[in-house]
Amino acid sequence: MNNSIIDPHLHLFNLEQGHHHWLRDPGAPSWPNLDRIRRSHTEADLLAATPYPLAGLVHIEAGFDNDHPVRELSWLQQAITHTPYRAIAYARIDQPTADFAAAIHALQQTALAGIRDITEGEDASRLRAPTVVQNLAHLADQGLIFEAQFNWDNLDAAQAIADYAHSMPSLRLVLNHAGLPLQLEAWQQGLGLLHQCLNTQVKFSGLELITAPVSAVWLLQALLEGFGDKRVMLASNFPVCHITQDYAALWQGYRQLVAELAETRGLSPSEQAALWQALSHSNARQCYGFT
Repeated sequence: MNNSIIDPHLHLFNLEQGHHHWLRDPGAPSWPNLDRIRRSHTEADLLAATPYPLAGLVHIEAGFDNDHPVRELSWLQQAITHTPYRAIAYARIDQPTADFAAAIHALQQTALAGIRDITEGEDASRLRAPTVVQNLAHLADQGLIFEAQFNWDNLDAAQAIADYAHSMPSLRLVLNHAGLPLQLEAWQQGLGLLHQCLNTQVKFSGLELITAPVSAVWLLQALLEGFGDKRVMLASNFPVCHITQDYAALWQGYRQLVAELAETRGLSPSEQAALWQALSHSNARQCYGFT
């Protein structure tokens, strides 16, 4: 059994060349241990920290230059030299359709897998903008992923994403950070809307951002029951995970979490190994097109 992992959600920072305004400006998040995050983070840092061979990574846009997001992709070509990678770039999903098509054209590079536009909180209303349908259809035509990051307990936002997924079966959607549960009852309703969309996958990540009183084992089990073992991916959110734990501890914790679930399910050792392989490697490999 292959012991390597593919990490489908992480960020590298270059605070000398990139803007990263969200992290550097006075309005930076009031996270604990922010000093561990507010610095440059390189591929070498990542490789030195991983407890398992890293067979691939998916770099998620990190605000390098949101006015010219192609700069981040060009920087990545120089910054990642040892690890196979795919890139999720920034593009605003509700911009005019011609501008969106031009933005996607400008981003076309070999590593490009899709785009992300965070629509948490009040920004979730942008998911209902009239141009979103055409822009998502354009992504689908280009074979690109939309990384949807929003709170599933915002049921209007969850319904919007579910509607787009049902109406565009060729659209590929990846749901970030386990839907960021705040209100668990509403979050479960959102999960009920989204898991029915077979063109969606979900990342078990961002636990350091989740303030709801929920255990990791309960949350992962809920995702697996909803989406199935083939549509859930373990991911780190490096280096933001440093709010609560380092990279090695996170992945070692994931391994233990899968062991706990396997025991609950009554899985044999080979079945447990297959579950770990799917969640830590195979599902991400298939989703992002690693060879």
